[in-house]
Amino acid sequence: MDNAQLTNVLMTGILAMIGFVSNIFIKKMDRFEKKMEEILMSNVGINKDIEVIKTDIDNHEVRITNLETK
Repeated sequence: MDNAQLTNVLMTGILAMIGFVSNIFIKKMDRFEKKMEEILMSNVGINKDIEVIKTDIDNHEVRITNLETK
C-alpha cells in the first residue's frame, strides 16, 4: 500500500467517524427537542387547568353568595 492509498483509507476512516458522531449528536438533539416539547406542552396544559379551576372557584363563590343572600 503506497502513501496515496494509505491517505485515502485514513481520510475515509476519519470521515466515517465524523459521520457517526454527527449522527449520534443529531439523535440526541432530536430526543432533547421532543422532551422540551413535552415539557412545554404539559406546562400549557397545567396553565389551562389552573385557569379552569380559577373560573370554577369564582363560580362557586358566586353560588355561595347567592345562597347566603337567599
